Amino acid sequence: MHPPHVKKIDRYLGRMYLVNYAGALGLFVLIAIVFDLTEKLDGFLKHSLGVSQVWKEYYVHFIPYYANLLSPLFVFIAVIFTGARLAQRNEIITLLNAGWSFGRISRPFLGAALLIGGLNYVLSNFVLPPSNRARIRFESQYLRDPGYSHTRHRHLQTAPGRLVYLESYSHGDSTGYRLAMDRFVGGQLINRLSAERLVWKTSCQCWMLTQVTQKSWKNQQMKVSQFDTLFRKTGFKPEDFGTSLAADAFLLDRHELLATIRELERKGSEPTEAFWVEHYSRLAIPFSALIFTMMGLSLSTQKKRGGMGPALGWGLGLCFAFIVMQRFSLTFAVKGNLSPLLAAWTPNLLFGLATAYLYRKAPR
Repeated sequence: MHPPHVKKIDRYLGRMYLVNYAGALGLFVLIAIVFDLTEKLDGFLKHSLGVSQVWKEYYVHFIPYYANLLSPLFVFIAVIFTGARLAQRNEIITLLNAGWSFGRISRPFLGAALLIGGLNYVLSNFVLPPSNRARIRFESQYLRDPGYSHTRHRHLQTAPGRLVYLESYSHGDSTGYRLAMDRFVGGQLINRLSAERLVWKTSCQCWMLTQVTQKSWKNQQMKVSQFDTLFRKTGFKPEDFGTSLAADAFLLDRHELLATIRELERKGSEPTEAFWVEHYSRLAIPFSALIFTMMGLSLSTQKKRGGMGPALGWGLGLCFAFIVMQRFSLTFAVKGNLSPLLAAWTPNLLFGLATAYLYRKAPR
């Protein structure tokens, strides 16, 4: 059993940290809304959207997405501000002189960080995916040019043994570029149709292909046919080129994400690296709240000349370095140059080592 005053100190430290986190979060949200509203006001007025509709259908989904995205930054700001204030008021020294170790002082901060990380995990895996779908649906309906949506590098399997690849597709004019359609029998390629351009024709519910080359193989003989224009029903329609599945990974909740990975691996029709990256990141990023909390606390509780300014500067620099490193490693993983698991956790591992070093330098 802890004495009552110990529990009171724990609550005091944890509450101060969470209040500062909420304050940093609230300030960012307010600034983000002002900038976003300034940018999109013409679109809202153009469609005669009321304040209530904009709030319920857009900003209710806008706020949690960006708050969760930049949560590590808020964690860092909050813990540095809290630790620096405690150091300036000699409260850290008082606790150390009273027999508290730095590790013991950090417990309520880690408890608060677990709460923040747990909230980030729940948001990322279960709350944000449907919320993001609602936000993007609103943007597509009211804020984007109909010709804006553009899909690149789309893979489809229209039937067993029939694979389709399209380099790019414009939804505004239902036009695609550089099509390849392959047909396999028994694992052997027997037919390939390629076209430089294709356009959807609603009159015949078919595609108009231009600059077409068709190759077929039989008895180790290849036959080549070429056409300037060819009208053809292909087994796929414009709606099949909604967006790249990989680009939509963040719209899937945890169960949908794992089910999509299993289905794509079964079909072999599209790389799964982007999905695995999304899956592993949804645990790695919430876990970073613990690392940033200990790193920020170790930096900020050292009472130095200049107050909290230098600590805050170091903290922000390290936080942005973490975000840049994370973006680079995840990009390499999506391109297949790095394991998705390693890519998601490498920033945490490196910053965890830096945190261990700073922890050893913390006041004792």
